Amino acid sequence: MKIDVNEIIGPEANFTFTASASDFTFSPDELILKEEVKVFVYLRKIDKEIFLKGDIQTLIELRCSRCLESYEYPVNDHFEISLEPYSEYLTEEETELRKDELDFDLYKEDIIDLTELVREQILLAAPMIPLCHKECKGLCQQCGENLNHKKCSCTTEQIDPRWSKLKNLLNK
Repeated sequence: MKIDVNEIIGPEANFTFTASASDFTFSPDELILKEEVKVFVYLRKIDKEIFLKGDIQTLIELRCSRCLESYEYPVNDHFEISLEPYSEYLTEEETELRKDELDFDLYKEDIIDLTELVREQILLAAPMIPLCHKECKGLCQQCGENLNHKKCSCTTEQIDPRWSKLKNLLNK
């Protein structure tokens, strides 16, 4: 998924890419790509600065944070980023990233490689706390049974011994 800046004719261009799951590196703890990744990019070029707007479509597999079951999650994400040549930012002093630079990146040797950008956008599109469904009951804290599939026979009432005297007052 590379774009050669020198081959762009005119100020605007559209690109469509399809990348296989093997083109991206994700750890199994992050997510698993279940199908190819489709990327649609609109590009606007002003001198050497390039503005990208894009859409990503794919299907990922996540692990529910409550019940630990795997489930599929569709990704339909939109991103916007501005790019400038790396050579114009060569400086010896290190600068802190400002808030207005969060949607900014650099490209080297007139080639824009979208692979890492798309990888980051897929990670950002995944929920921080993945849930297989809103009403997921999770696992029993005592026996580990998945409460979405069947109810366990564990007693759920555990009283802190420090509060037992107050419970006795309620019973009177």
